Amino acid sequence: MAERKQKEQTIQKVLRAIEHKLDEKRIRQKELINLCEQKGYMISQSELSRILAHKVALGLYPALALCDVLEIDLNQILHPERKERDRFNLSQKAFVTDPGRSEIKNYLGCYHALFYATDFREDKLLHGRLRLLPGSDGNHTYCSAFFLLDTEDTDMRGRPIRKEYFGQFFVSPQMGIAYCFLVNNKLGEVCSIEFRHRTFFYKQVECRLGMVLTTSTGEKKTPAAHKMVIFRGKLEDAQEERLAHMLKLDNTEVSIESGILGNIGETEEEKEVFRKLAELLPQTAYCTVNTALLKSVNRKLSNVQISSLFSRMRQYSEEDYTLHLDELEDEMVFDLLRRDPDILGKVPFRHPGALGDMASQKNKRGRE
Repeated sequence: MAERKQKEQTIQKVLRAIEHKLDEKRIRQKELINLCEQKGYMISQSELSRILAHKVALGLYPALALCDVLEIDLNQILHPERKERDRFNLSQKAFVTDPGRSEIKNYLGCYHALFYATDFREDKLLHGRLRLLPGSDGNHTYCSAFFLLDTEDTDMRGRPIRKEYFGQFFVSPQMGIAYCFLVNNKLGEVCSIEFRHRTFFYKQVECRLGMVLTTSTGEKKTPAAHKMVIFRGKLEDAQEERLAHMLKLDNTEVSIESGILGNIGETEEEKEVFRKLAELLPQTAYCTVNTALLKSVNRKLSNVQISSLFSRMRQYSEEDYTLHLDELEDEMVFDLLRRDPDILGKVPFRHPGALGDMASQKNKRGRE
């Protein structure tokens, strides 16, 4: 009895998948019969009609034929757990993907993005636009992510070079992390951004500091990581400069020459704090060593020897093994932006395809 019930449930699963695919592709019975014939399957109009009307049970042959013609993977229907093991899949129990849920809802909208170029030969700030929007594939709703990067460079014809990325934004409440996966199919590039997550019930997310794992630009491509800040509204030059300092890769500790420390600060109160700090701290000298310096000491050093020397130096290095984005840094970003409340205004949404006029929107700085 139990086996019979399980068999009927399995047949109904397959039949529902076939009916859904027919509705999705808007395929009529006559067209489906023709598609079956093209693939060498023989199913009569009357048999198909009775199957879809639930007057006869779906047999093995018509099930295999219809699934093949409609490109339905029977393994995904009969063994959904294998799909989770075999390839990238977001479990609805572990991740929040529905843009209507409170975990995502207040992230939706348009953000400006600010980060440093990943080309080691360049030291410039780049600007982009991140848009998080509700999406649907017919079965599920999700949060679409669109990112437009202005490289501030031009091609041989003098046209601005911009890169477009598309992907998905989702949240892991268990980890307390918001993820944004982005793909550029033209370049064959995948980027991921992680933000420290907090659920906002009554207000929109105004700004967030994220960690990006991407591929460096320039002639030599290498894996690269950097910080990126997203915010609603636009920044003036002075505001952007203050915010840019948050993009340095440090772990809430800053290494700075003592001679410089005693001479920084804008207000008298700030200057006094830094002067006292310089007097309090011990005078420690640090050395910066790179491959070129090692070569200048001994030009006969091989790459293997240089690697060994770096390994020995790293034993005594004070650099951390990990970099963490904590709550304090998000608060710092928000406080910097709050110095001028006007920059936290809302930006109207436009689809990335309509962003071709970004250059025309640039302000007196020549960039956004």
